[in-house]
Amino acid sequence: MLLFACLAAGRIQAQNHEQVQYSADADRMFSAALSRFREGSYEEAGASFDSLVRITPAHQRTTAAYVMSAKSLFELKNYPASRVRAQELLDKFPQSGYRPDIYELLGLNAMMLQQYEEAARMFLKARSATADSAVAAESASYLDLLLSGRLDPQSIRKIYREVNDRNGQDLLALALAEKYHAAGDANNLGEALAMISPGQHSPGVDKRIKSLRQDLAKNVAIKIGVLLPSASSSAPGGIGTLANEVFDGIQEAIDEFKASSPDLNVSLEIRNVNGDGASLSEVRALAASPDLLCIVGPLFSNHALQYAPIADEEKIPMISPTANANDIAAKSRYVFQTNPDVRMRGRAMALYAVRELGLKKIAVLSSSAAQSKLLAGEFAREARSLGAEIAAEETYNKDSSDLREQFMKIREAGATSEPSVSFAGKITRKQIRSMERAGADREILDEARRKKQSVSVTRLFGPRGKSIADSLHLPLVVSLGETFNLEVPITGIQGIFAAIGESDEIGVIASQMSYFNVNAQLLGSGEWYDLSQLEANKRYVDGLVFLSDNFVRPLDSAYAAFEQSFVRFKKKSPTRNTLYGYDTMNLLLSHIREGVRSRLQMARALEQEKNYRGVHGTITLDPGRVNSNVHILKFKNNEVLNVTELHLN
Repeated sequence: MLLFACLAAGRIQAQNHEQVQYSADADRMFSAALSRFREGSYEEAGASFDSLVRITPAHQRTTAAYVMSAKSLFELKNYPASRVRAQELLDKFPQSGYRPDIYELLGLNAMMLQQYEEAARMFLKARSATADSAVAAESASYLDLLLSGRLDPQSIRKIYREVNDRNGQDLLALALAEKYHAAGDANNLGEALAMISPGQHSPGVDKRIKSLRQDLAKNVAIKIGVLLPSASSSAPGGIGTLANEVFDGIQEAIDEFKASSPDLNVSLEIRNVNGDGASLSEVRALAASPDLLCIVGPLFSNHALQYAPIADEEKIPMISPTANANDIAAKSRYVFQTNPDVRMRGRAMALYAVRELGLKKIAVLSSSAAQSKLLAGEFAREARSLGAEIAAEETYNKDSSDLREQFMKIREAGATSEPSVSFAGKITRKQIRSMERAGADREILDEARRKKQSVSVTRLFGPRGKSIADSLHLPLVVSLGETFNLEVPITGIQGIFAAIGESDEIGVIASQMSYFNVNAQLLGSGEWYDLSQLEANKRYVDGLVFLSDNFVRPLDSAYAAFEQSFVRFKKKSPTRNTLYGYDTMNLLLSHIREGVRSRLQMARALEQEKNYRGVHGTITLDPGRVNSNVHILKFKNNEVLNVTELHLN
């Protein structure tokens, strides 16, 4: 302790930067007292430092005298009095530069008084309050002494919950992990390692963490359940194809993981389910297996809703890569969806349409399919909340090829007495230039000329559109009363959101929107993401904006590496479903690599997941346990472009 005190005293000599009144006498008194302290005359030195403390007003040596008075009392083994004097400095001079030294001294006093939890708190404060490597190193060494020999796991956990400093929490978690490792407690060791934040630490700390994870991996077999639909499942569509494609992605992720982390023993427990009573019993038995860490699946929303109570009962994370119905995750804190649900999709499209595109009057057209109608309703609800007007909401039967009734109602809703500038006739370059000078957007002008459309004067010029158009002597048309004249374009509706049921409906919707001459921005649901259908109908859908739960960038290096490996071993190309399985499994494996070994650890890690970069897109499960990242795409010039990836809070 004497060595510590002398070193500390050396630091004190350089720290006379308090903004107080200068006193030459104080300097002389302090120097003399410091000499007596170094000679070991702690009682005499302490009395002199106390005299300096009592001088008013405060001088340049007041705070240093407080520190040395407390140190003198410490050397005299009067630990309660030393603590009181140190606390006085903090109370009277809370911004003092000596705070790290005082926290360290308070820690030493508490340690001597066998108040080990309090001592650890003070050493942690000293570490986080200083850039002085000497103080930090001293405090760290005392902290290690306490954590390794004086504090039990319960006390360490208690302090961990109180500490806000991330570095301090990591040191506590590491100490906790080392205690569990010494006791041979693999489950709690994994939980403690999962408490350590990812990223770089000091070389020494990183080495200790790596060693613990390697030892843990050698002793733990990790099992992950996989629920795939059986061929007898009642769910519609190519069930076998979906199951095989998703599983291909899961297996690819496992194979890569085993190659990169050979010390970690991860295996799969696969079950085929179809929603019947036997499947329910099989899922319940799987979830009850004590050595199962988590479950990937099921793939269908109705199955996910059915099995969610089991996840809750057994407290096992169940994460579906494809289920997108609303309120699945709401059934249990252990249920997660890496695919955005219908509510997220509808909100995302409405946010982009209203806030980014500036659409104020929108029509909604949806298939009679349940999911399409639900999506349309979510879009309309969000758009209204953002201030847009939903001028029409129309539904068509799934197999219908004649949408005259729906589009005529949309035309009627879009009819307006507001005049439009017609580009059907001859518009001179001089007129175009005059419109640009008056504030018209060049892109709108170019599109209207190319398609020979009419554009409302408000859209062109703003609130004073009519007077500006009159002053420029532009050719105007009025659509009111022209609802049934299909030669007159309807411009009163700025956008149409079409929630289709299947991609083969693209041609019907797009061509009839053109035939019924509705001049509006076409917005689409995820089913519009079918490149072959878009290419076949490109004359109608150029400029289409649609939502998607995935987008693969053509030049993305991560995808290129994945695709190359997949094709080499599987002898086929990956699909979107492959990517869903691949990214979901990789998300789980990333947490296993970080030390997650228990169900509770995995649930906590997933519910805090933010911006995990998968190959098909970003996964954010916090808050709500449903992926809140949605892509907004655009089909332009025969190419699908990624406009943005929205994150919804």
